[in-house]
Amino acid sequence: MATGTDVAVFVGLQASGKSTFYDQCLSGRYALVGKDLFPRGARNKQRRQMRLVEEHLAAGRPVAVDNTNPSPHEWTPLVELAHAHGATATAYWFPPDVAGSLRRNAAREGRDRVPDVGVLATLRQLRRPSAEDGFDAVHEVRFDGRGGFEVRAGPLHAPGPSGDPHTMTKKNENPSENEIREAEEERARARPFDSPHSERRPNVRATRRITRDEADADSVPGVPGGYGTTGGGQPSRTGSGAEEDDPDQRDTGR
Repeated sequence: MATGTDVAVFVGLQASGKSTFYDQCLSGRYALVGKDLFPRGARNKQRRQMRLVEEHLAAGRPVAVDNTNPSPHEWTPLVELAHAHGATATAYWFPPDVAGSLRRNAAREGRDRVPDVGVLATLRQLRRPSAEDGFDAVHEVRFDGRGGFEVRAGPLHAPGPSGDPHTMTKKNENPSENEIREAEEERARARPFDSPHSERRPNVRATRRITRDEADADSVPGVPGGYGTTGGGQPSRTGSGAEEDDPDQRDTGR
């Protein structure tokens, strides 16, 4: 694993073991930053996260970023910030195990549990990191079957054409369209887990009775009919001193 001042970027599905990996392997050596650590209604999570990462780097402290971070859209600002401070950027890649993530996610309670569709949406964006993304090192993390983790140095370069010894890997673990479709079909066949609300089924419209207060509490400010609402989104603040609304009101990065 990396030493010195480093930004550890976790890349993987929700409920893939990222937070547990931090607790077992990086806690005490790396500061922890993640959007799920902010209050649920916090705004500007991306900006706040980057500010915290920069503060740790300026103080010479290694820092781990515990979100799903599925694509270069999320990686690039972190890699650039690390290098701007003379630090390294290390990717920790958690290969997708959709069935395992859905099972572990179903066992969670409250805010820690995310809708299954959130896991599948992340799967569609998920891409294996490599040196081409600016990372100084890429490590592959898997459960070891004994309650811990196995960490291996992964290939720095993205998988290349078959037969190229410099870019070949054992398996291209970026999810294919077929794997995504199979995961969605498996979810559709599965019985609901311990949840107070019915699972969404193919061709069946899910319904949930909630109060107006609950709808307003779950709404995205400024977006009428936002996620979890019945059409009662609250207007955004305007005028001087108003903060920009956070596009990621509810991060599902664990």
